[in-house]
Amino acid sequence: MKNFKVMGLLAICLILLAGNNFAQGWQQRGQQMQAARMDTLKSRLKLTDKQVSQIQDIFTKSREEISKIREDNIGDRDAMMQAMKEHNDKTYNKIEKVLTPKQNKIFQQIKADWIKRAEERRQNFGQRNRNN
Repeated sequence: MKNFKVMGLLAICLILLAGNNFAQGWQQRGQQMQAARMDTLKSRLKLTDKQVSQIQDIFTKSREEISKIREDNIGDRDAMMQAMKEHNDKTYNKIEKVLTPKQNKIFQQIKADWIKRAEERRQNFGQRNRNN
């Protein structure tokens, strides 16, 4: 009986640890994506230091909001995808307000590329799950 309790406690600890590692993985992926997007914007838009700071703040708040969207829509992929799309649109609008008209023109191309790649990832996600 004592071994059963110890095994149960160990199982609970492992589950909690796995959940924490999964969440940390999403956070790290979000930070990596933010850094890559920031590098793209810096080089292609020739951002000022002030713009870099403002956009980094937008991305940081965005990552926090994405975590909330994931939590609020667990188990409902369609609702999550819709919420993410709306969230991304709002984030892009905030970034556009920081840019000059010339930068905005280039940003529209960058944004279209990001949206295209996101759509490809969504399609590949469905394919990957069907193949397993």
